[in-house]
Amino acid sequence: MYILLDTEFTDFDSRDVISVGMVSECGGYEFYSEVSDHNPNLRTQFVNQVVMPLLQGGDVSVPYAQSAERMSNWLTSLPQDQGDLMVLVDYIGDWLIVDCMLRKFPIKRPIRCQFINYALDHIIKERGITAPEVLTQARINFDSGCQHYYTIDSRQHHALVDAKSNRVGWLAGKAVLNV
Repeated sequence: MYILLDTEFTDFDSRDVISVGMVSECGGYEFYSEVSDHNPNLRTQFVNQVVMPLLQGGDVSVPYAQSAERMSNWLTSLPQDQGDLMVLVDYIGDWLIVDCMLRKFPIKRPIRCQFINYALDHIIKERGITAPEVLTQARINFDSGCQHYYTIDSRQHHALVDAKSNRVGWLAGKAVLNV
């Protein structure tokens, strides 16, 4: 089962998590949590001006440990009959954040991570497609799909919105491959 992941964090050095968003490839399962006890002193000006105004607050804003536990519970609750979990990211730091969170509350099923473009490349190789223009078109479609999603929901840099954008891009990229 493919899961598209995005996070928002304070800065590229400490990567203190602010929010986590995930959506299944089918779009039927979503997770979103904000980490209320991140260190505000680590936030960049960009994060303060762009990311922070997008946060929802309320019940989704909880301390780190509770956010990690909620995420672990959500991942555990996903249908087992759809195979191992493959988390797709556009930035490896997103996975490093989530992997660290899951160490406190491990899930009891296999979970792996892959860059979205590598996953598209892997599908192409599995299908025996050798034409490089197919991969190029898949990546173009991915980028176009992501950008198109922001015409539907313009809250770019909201973790769940960005995960949904990546999902639309992923599906557009896969469409080239007729998968």
